[in-house]
Amino acid sequence: MRQVEPHSTKGRADLVLATGETVYAFEFKAVKDASESRLDEALAQISSRGYLDPWRASGKRLVSVAADYDLAKRELAGWRVMKDGPQEQTTRKPR
Repeated sequence: MRQVEPHSTKGRADLVLATGETVYAFEFKAVKDASESRLDEALAQISSRGYLDPWRASGKRLVSVAADYDLAKRELAGWRVMKDGPQEQTTRKPR
């Protein structure tokens, strides 16, 4: 199941993707260039606005994905993945 900009009581996620065992909430932020990062802001938004809350009782693994989009290069400048539960994070920048 895929939902683009699904509504919650506090706002809209950019994308929610549910697979058999995992639900992903994506938040994309535009940046002027790769030296700027809004990943922390995007992850905080997913959490504070409760984008994954509708799936908390589902028993599925919940994953927040923040991504910076470089407006100058028109590509992803970096992303960070945070799994629900024990705070496990992965941050990547494309090569």
